[in-house]
Amino acid sequence: MSDAVQSAPEPEGAPEQEIASQPAATPEPDVITEPDVETTPDATEPEALAEPVAEVAPEPVAEVTPEPTPAVAVPTPAPRPTPGPRPFPRPGPATIPPPAVVVAPVAPVVAEAPAEPAAEPLPETSPYGRVDPDGTVFLTTADGERAIGSWQAGDAGAGIAYYTRRYDDLMTRARLVRDRLAAGSTPTEAATKAAAEIRESLPTADVLGDLPAVEAVLAEVEGLLAKRKAERAQARMAATAVRRGLVEEAEGLVTSTSWNASGDRFKAIVEEWTAAGHGDRRDEDALWKRLSAARAAFGEKRRAAFLDRDRERDAARQRKEQLIREAEALSSSSEWTDTARKYRDLMDRWKAAGRAPKAEDDALWHRFRTAQDAFFARRAETFSARDAEFSTNQKAKEALLERAERIDPRSDLAGAQALLRSIQAEWEAVGKVPREVMDSLEGRLEAVEDKVREASDTRWQRAPAQDTGMLGQLRRGVAELEDKLARANARGDVKAAKAAETELASKRMFLQMAEQAR
Repeated sequence: MSDAVQSAPEPEGAPEQEIASQPAATPEPDVITEPDVETTPDATEPEALAEPVAEVAPEPVAEVTPEPTPAVAVPTPAPRPTPGPRPFPRPGPATIPPPAVVVAPVAPVVAEAPAEPAAEPLPETSPYGRVDPDGTVFLTTADGERAIGSWQAGDAGAGIAYYTRRYDDLMTRARLVRDRLAAGSTPTEAATKAAAEIRESLPTADVLGDLPAVEAVLAEVEGLLAKRKAERAQARMAATAVRRGLVEEAEGLVTSTSWNASGDRFKAIVEEWTAAGHGDRRDEDALWKRLSAARAAFGEKRRAAFLDRDRERDAARQRKEQLIREAEALSSSSEWTDTARKYRDLMDRWKAAGRAPKAEDDALWHRFRTAQDAFFARRAETFSARDAEFSTNQKAKEALLERAERIDPRSDLAGAQALLRSIQAEWEAVGKVPREVMDSLEGRLEAVEDKVREASDTRWQRAPAQDTGMLGQLRRGVAELEDKLARANARGDVKAAKAAETELASKRMFLQMAEQAR
C-alpha cells in the first residue's frame, strides 16, 4: 500500500512537524529513520507528495493533524535508498533543504497498492539472540550478549529473521569453502584466505545464529587444508625422490660413449624431471644444478669426441683415397697370382683405415670396388679360357696315358723305354691340366714309369757279372735320371726336368753304344 502525505497550513512560527510513512516491505526489512520536513512561512500553496513504497503489511497511514498556518513549500524528496539495517548506534534525522515548490493545502489522499499474498509468520524470538524494545539487536555468546545492530524497520520478528538470514549466508559461505576444498575445485591459497576472512569476521559478525557451528565448519576446512598440506608434502617428497634418481642416472651417463643413445636419454630425463612435479625447493635447486652439470659435462665430452671423430674420418678418407689409387693402378695387371695377393693386402689395409665421413665413405668404397672388380673380371675371363685349354690338355694326356699303360716292358724293354720317353716328351708338350685332376694323371704316368724301371732293374740283376762294370753303371745312371725326370715333371719343375732330360739323353746314347760294342 502507498501513502500520500499532505501538508496543511500552520500558524507562523509553528514548530516543525515530522511526516511519518509506513516502512516498506522488502525481501530483507531494514531499519530506517524518516527525514523531517521543514516548512517555510513564505509558501502559500501546499503540494501533495506521493511516494509509492512496498509495505510489510497493509495498514492505515498515520496522518498529521494540521494546524492553521500559511501555505508552506514542500520539496519533492529524492528517491529513498533501499531500507536496511543501520550501524549501531542510530544516526540523527536528516534535514531536507527548503522547498522550491509552493503547494496548496489539500485533503489527505491514500492510495492502495495491489493486494499481496500473506507472508509467512516471522519468529518473534531466537535461541541465539533478541531485539530490545528500542531496536537494539543482541547476539547471545558464551561470554554474554553482544550488540550487533539496531532494528527500526518493523517488529522484532522481522529483525530476528533478517539477522538470521545473515547468519545463514555466513554459514553458506563457510560450507561452500569446505565443499569446494573437499571436491578439489578451489586452490589451497584461495580456500585458506576465504576461511581466514570468515574466522576473522566472527567476533564482530552482525548475525543471529550458532557461531560455534560456523567454527566447526571452519575446523573441517582446516582439517582439509592440513590433509592437503600433508598430501602436498608427501607429493613433494616423492617428486624429490624421483628427481634425485634422475640426477643420479644422469651423472652415471656422463662417462658413456654411446653418444646418440645417451643424448636421447638426457632429453627424456629432462622431460621426466618436469613431469615428476615440484619437490622441496632447496633440494630442487641443488638437484637441478647437479643435473645441469651432468648434461654440460656429457655435452662437452660428446662435442670433443665428435671433433676427434671428424679428424679421424678425414685421415681415413685420405688413406682410402691412396688405396684407391693403388687399386686402380693394379686393375690392368696380368700377373694374376701376384696381383690377386696384392688386392687381398689392399683389402686388409682398407678395413684397417677406418670410416671416412659418412657422405663420402660410400663413394670411396664404390671406386675401390670398381678397380678391384675390373681386375678380377679380367682374370676370370682369362681363367675361363685357360680352363677350356686345360680341359683340352686333360683329354690329350688321358690319351697319352692310355698308350703308356699298354706298354709291356717284359717283351721288349728297349722298345718300352723308347715309347715311354716319347710319351713323356709329348706329355710335357701338352701343357697344364685342371688342378683337380693333375695329381691323378701324374700318378697314372708314374705308375707306368715305375713298371718300366722295375723291368729294367730286373734285367740288370740278371746280367752277367762281367756286364756289371761300365755297362751296369750306365744303366743305373739312366735309371736314376729317368727317376729324376719323373720327379721334376711331377712337381712341375720345368727347369729341372729339362736338365734331367738333356742328361738322360746323353746317358742313353752312351748306354746304347756300350750295348752295341758288347
